[in-house]
Amino acid sequence: MARLDPFLAHWRELASADGGLMPTLQTFLDKAEPTFQPHVALVDILDRTEWRMRLFGTGRTEAFGRDLWDTNPLVVYAEGVRELVIDSIQHVISQPCGWLTAREVTSVTGVSNSGFGVTLPLETGDGQPACIVNFTMTSAPLSHKDRRGQADSLPEHNWLDIGAGTPGS
Repeated sequence: MARLDPFLAHWRELASADGGLMPTLQTFLDKAEPTFQPHVALVDILDRTEWRMRLFGTGRTEAFGRDLWDTNPLVVYAEGVRELVIDSIQHVISQPCGWLTAREVTSVTGVSNSGFGVTLPLETGDGQPACIVNFTMTSAPLSHKDRRGQADSLPEHNWLDIGAGTPGS
């Protein structure tokens, strides 16, 4: 997961600039790093199961096989993985903490694609929905005939302490 280190350093630098445990959504958007943006997804967490994709990078669209902008990204998780994702994101926004994952995406034709990602919280302010940023690097894009991938497993997932501990610590 060393490929995630430059993004983590960027996120931490933005958090330091904002003087808190996490950067604000506005700072993240204002100081977007162009090399990371194709691999970024921003998700508004409206409630436990109602999420809205605010931004889905072009590299993500290409790698995953479809654009998820303005959808509920939970639809792409297999039934057996969805509750783990929901519970984990609740920890990310309430603790706050980071979540490191390895993902396996399977296309409609059975082609597998793996990726490593980190999910981190962004400060949004009172009255605004919680927001998370996910940065994922994938092994290879799915071909056009393999569009409509589904995240069917998270073979690895670990917590990342951003200053407020981690679940169970």
